[in-house]
Amino acid sequence: MKVWILSPLFFALVSTFVFAKTNETIRTADELRDALRQGQIGSHFDLTAVVTRPPKRAGDIVFLQDATGAVSAYYHGTNDTATISPGTKFKVSGKINIGQFSGNPAADCDSFTLLCTGNFPQPLEVKAIDLCDEKTAHRFVRVSGTVTDAFYDELDNQCTFIILNSEGTLVYLACPSKSAPAEPHRLVGAIVTADGFGIKSGTHRWITAK
Repeated sequence: MKVWILSPLFFALVSTFVFAKTNETIRTADELRDALRQGQIGSHFDLTAVVTRPPKRAGDIVFLQDATGAVSAYYHGTNDTATISPGTKFKVSGKINIGQFSGNPAADCDSFTLLCTGNFPQPLEVKAIDLCDEKTAHRFVRVSGTVTDAFYDELDNQCTFIILNSEGTLVYLACPSKSAPAEPHRLVGAIVTADGFGIKSGTHRWITAK
């Protein structure tokens, strides 16, 4: 029987690596998404990204997108949220903390520095089967398919369309009632193109209209 004895130097090296990893400043949405998945609590981020889905108030979720992908974060800055509009590019700084309600790692933004406006990205065309993987989650995407059902959700005050993609994959499109058609059931059977944000809820693939 072999017994391995690990020296204190080994543990010191491992601790140094983890500490250095945590103290590297995160620069892209892709890196921030990876850091959240790995639970790098205490890591700082400093992104240049476009706001695609703005917060309504402090503590709300904001969607940020750059050339590497997209990520959701929590807004805790001092800017008037009315100035954080879709398509506005900011330098965004913050830190990964434990989520107040979920208990999971969360990106908390505490600084938004305006860079320029009018930068809303073009939708990324994706297949429904690929929707909401690591590269499309929270990203502004486009999916095409046939509407198989449509109904109002009075509780959430939104209209939900069920779209069947050509590959046989179902996508749920959540559309705010104010921007939904007056008689959504009339679209059943129609071929549509839907733009929105990729979000996965359980086993369902969702697109939330902007």
